[in-house]
Amino acid sequence: MTDRTDVLFPAMRSRRNRAAAERTLRALRAADRVDAVDAALIAAVRSLAAALDDAPSPYVAATVARVHIEALRLLTGKPSPEPDELDAFIRSLKPADAGAVRDSENQ
Repeated sequence: MTDRTDVLFPAMRSRRNRAAAERTLRALRAADRVDAVDAALIAAVRSLAAALDDAPSPYVAATVARVHIEALRLLTGKPSPEPDELDAFIRSLKPADAGAVRDSENQ
């Protein structure tokens, strides 16, 4: 039997990415590395974190994760990884679903 907790009780869904995004934003603010002009990027990071937490499939999660990671890199000023490096990172997030993500991309 599959776990349907997230469908029956949406409030119990994982909020790991939302929480991590908020911790990152707090740390950036504490370090005085966020300006008023970053408001739209901050909103995007929050929306992408929520979309990642609520992703209905590994393929959607991988797609959203790519954009989310890039938004975080823009906000933190870190360089973008090479595409192969990002693919390896995303596969490492859910090893059991890595094949499903790769297969969905090739269809």
